[in-house]
Amino acid sequence: NDNTKEIVGKYVEKDPKRIRYIYQDNQGLACARNAGIREVRGKFIALLDADDRWLPERLAETVRAIECDKSIGLVHANITRISEDGTILRTPKRNLKYLSGEIFNYIFLRKAHIACPTVLFRKECCERVGLFDEKLTRLGCEDRELWLRISQSYKIKYIDKVVAYYRMSDSSMS
Repeated sequence: NDNTKEIVGKYVEKDPKRIRYIYQDNQGLACARNAGIREVRGKFIALLDADDRWLPERLAETVRAIECDKSIGLVHANITRISEDGTILRTPKRNLKYLSGEIFNYIFLRKAHIACPTVLFRKECCERVGLFDEKLTRLGCEDRELWLRISQSYKIKYIDKVVAYYRMSDSSMS
């Protein structure tokens, strides 16, 4: 309901080989992410919701971490929570023993929290374990469910560094 198409169109015109605009009617978060994943031409996928912000080295940090070991399917890092107006609220303290390696049990038991704006995963993960479950799209747990499936087949790597701001608001899903 805004002028996103016009704004993105200017970037597409500048670099049509690298930037594509994909539109679909709102069907929920999982459906939108899956539409994007189906169009991915590269080997990695990174997520950024409209209300969150990446720090300048976010992509370089996570790509460097995933490229060092083929058995790693997903890399994640820490976030700083910010308010609706961008005021820094706090950075969660993380228990490192739950965040790297074969961590399916820790994700399942909610000892490992993987923040979406920090995630980088291999496209091949989705080819192997599937996409986001679209039946979970309005429950706010579709990301955890995919991380569980990825963690059954791949190692997970955590970078103990803040690479993104996660915006908190009354309208947030989490």
